[in-house]
Amino acid sequence: MNSLDFPHKTAFASATAPDAAEFRRLTTQLEALAAGEGVAIQPYAGEPRHFLALDAARRGQILHTFGRYVAVASELKREGATLLDDRRFLWAMIKKLGLRPDSTLFDRLADDDFIEIVDAREDIQIYRNLRYFSVCSYTLDDLLCRPWFELFHRDPAVLDRLMATINATLAAQRPEIFYYNAGVHEVDEISSESRLRCTLENRFLTPLFDQTRRVAAAVNVTRLVACVARAGASPA
Repeated sequence: MNSLDFPHKTAFASATAPDAAEFRRLTTQLEALAAGEGVAIQPYAGEPRHFLALDAARRGQILHTFGRYVAVASELKREGATLLDDRRFLWAMIKKLGLRPDSTLFDRLADDDFIEIVDAREDIQIYRNLRYFSVCSYTLDDLLCRPWFELFHRDPAVLDRLMATINATLAAQRPEIFYYNAGVHEVDEISSESRLRCTLENRFLTPLFDQTRRVAAAVNVTRLVACVARAGASPA
């Protein structure tokens, strides 16, 4: 759950455009895959209005990055694997991206972690484990297409400490583990159906390197302490 700023609502696409149809296909495919694991994911509310509000370049970027994620999930299911096996799912995604992690990453993961991969060059989330969706009441249309500062709120002082770790990770010269010092803190969903309030502890961040030895992405690992729905839910 990071503060990522995406281009947003710059041009409207037709609801019948080919890329809109592909967005519906991919999101409903993930919905079905997750349902098979007992995890509920809502693709969009009525129509994918946030996706339709983006410009063509941004829509194409979403379809590319999210398409890889759905492809990896589908491949694992065809192999007979469960998508709840976080280590296998994460490793399959890292291989799909052609990136290199710290050699100790998988030994440091706990069974109840929330795990994300964020693209360092495009500043977008390109992977999340299924456990992530169990404490998130936003639709995929929200998560993939809206800027994160519209979705989540955390104390600015906490955010500053998180950003210090993020900046150190992006400047890394080799694979290593960067531990956060933000402590346990609350993250509020701003405009979701349930307006969840999660008490979290960001555990660590680690860079993923490409073949040119540059930081291409980072794995963010978070521990959940508690999660409750707040009163006065409002529509996104």
